[in-house]
Formats: sequence, C-alpha cells, structure tokens
Amino acid sequence: MDNSLENNDLHELARTLFARSSAGTLATIDPRDGTPYTSIVELMPDPDGSGDAWMFLSTLAAHSTNLLKDARASILVQD
Repeated sequence: MDNSLENNDLHELARTLFARSSAGTLATIDPRDGTPYTSIVELMPDPDGSGDAWMFLSTLAAHSTNLLKDARASILVQD
C-alpha cells in the first residue's frame, strides 16, 4: 500500500498548519560570520488562502538586517 501524500494534500496540510499557528521561528544568515540566526516571529496566514504566511518584522531587528544582506531564510512552524 502506498502511503505517500499527493502534492495537493501537502499544500492543504501546510495551509492548515499556518492557519492554526500564530508564531514560528525565523532563521536567517548572520552576514558577519555566516552562522544561523533564529528568532521567534508572529505569523498571520495570508487572507487569500494561498498558504503563505505574513510576518511583521521591524527594521530595527537583527533578522531584518540579515534578510536585507541575504534573502535566504527558513521558517519553522509548530502545531
């Protein structure tokens, strides 16, 4: 029996997870030495239901400075 999930199922699971989560851990790259920099951020699901997440980031925060230097990032969302 094949237990793999179809892409549409995975997208729906991601949308559901984002809709139920109000916080996540944002990981960026510290431009000084290339190490990961993580911080807790508030999340809001995109109202259009796309599965994207909105984050409100201050320009004073280190993760914002890091993203301006290197846009690569990841987010960990927990149910």
